[in-house]
Amino acid sequence: MKMNTGTITTAIAFLAVLFLFLQPVTASLLRFDESDNGAVVHAGMNDLIFINLPENPTTGYMWDADATTGLYLKNDAYNRPATMRMGAGGSHTWNYVVTGTGTQEFSAVYHQPWMPAEEGDYTYSLTFEINQLSRSGLLTRSSSGTAGSVAEFRAKLNL
Repeated sequence: MKMNTGTITTAIAFLAVLFLFLQPVTASLLRFDESDNGAVVHAGMNDLIFINLPENPTTGYMWDADATTGLYLKNDAYNRPATMRMGAGGSHTWNYVVTGTGTQEFSAVYHQPWMPAEEGDYTYSLTFEINQLSRSGLLTRSSSGTAGSVAEFRAKLNL
């Protein structure tokens, strides 16, 4: 039985498309620090978000953080400083998993928890635009929180 070139090409194209759709969707690991304050980030479902901010509870100041329901908090921890000096500050880390679509937000106020938040308190916020699919191949962030030319590429694609 002889097959013509068109049938073979169509079959190969069909198999290639099927292969692409059957690839597992992997989650991205997105890291943020104080330099990312106010950023708007595009992310996908199941992406992992790590936010690390300096904190020094020995002064009485701590982060009072909150996030919208589409960000599931997996872990919230204070990290002691590497030095044993009295009064040295450490950092606070929040680990989230993206579980909702649309606009999701993380916000925090650095203040003494027994005092009400005031206008002059230091604040931190991130806004996440979440799509249905993970975008692990489109955004990778370094531990310093910068996205570099990948962010420019995504901006050109309006992602």
